[in-house]
Amino acid sequence: AAIDDAADVYKWKNMERHPNRLISQVDKIDNFQNHGVPLIRVRSSLRGPSKQRGIYFSELISTTDLRHKWDATNNIVETIYNAADLDDIKRFQGDKYGEPVMFGVGYVKTKQSVVSPREQMTLCGVQNFPSGASFVWGVELEEDQNHLFPKDQTKRMPRSTSHLFAMTMIPTGEDTFDVEYVLQLDVGGLPGWLLGPV
Repeated sequence: AAIDDAADVYKWKNMERHPNRLISQVDKIDNFQNHGVPLIRVRSSLRGPSKQRGIYFSELISTTDLRHKWDATNNIVETIYNAADLDDIKRFQGDKYGEPVMFGVGYVKTKQSVVSPREQMTLCGVQNFPSGASFVWGVELEEDQNHLFPKDQTKRMPRSTSHLFAMTMIPTGEDTFDVEYVLQLDVGGLPGWLLGPV
């Protein structure tokens, strides 16, 4: 089964559709859930190993060396808290959301770029499903969770807020899969209208 638009609950505005390109589709919803910034969806069909896709994709985001290869603004990326027992997570969430294989809190700090340095603290996880699909997700922790920031990072930076981050991978063949990347990012200190064209 491939990712398609048939099950869409929300009304997406298509920005690009090129089935034969690496990025085959780009859609957005303006001001999703009244956060003042768009929700962006990017789709692609890829080829790669069939095992551990969710873990591999999460490592592209959460492993310093791999993240530096595609994110020049990254300064720090680390997991600051891991779930002590994933069985506790599974009991809490039930079977509907797959098998949790990672669950924790991550911290990211960027370097000076077009904008001043920013930081994020995100609750995130990886879920695997019997079909071979994987789901990587994250949501920004609120300011009342600031006590969780790394103890060695005492100077607070403006927050970049991932209101929603998700990556879904669905197998379409032995070594092929569709991936959907969804992000709603508030860069912090910049007006939402400025990010709309992004």
